Amino acid sequence: MPGQAPDPAELAKNIQFALITTALGLSIAIPLTLCVAYINVQIKKMEDLVTFGLNQFLEIFKEAIKRFPVN
Repeated sequence: MPGQAPDPAELAKNIQFALITTALGLSIAIPLTLCVAYINVQIKKMEDLVTFGLNQFLEIFKEAIKRFPVN
């Protein structure tokens, strides 16, 4: 009710609950954030490999067309 002083024991329980849920949330979120960052780095490496391979293929293809032109 308005105007009444809060019960310190009840307030302490609510604060404890809030701190525990925050700690649990962080203990889940931080490792998952690290996993996502690792996966993104691996995807970037794969993209770089594909780009490199495709550029090599296109260079070889361009040279082949120069040597053996299609009429």
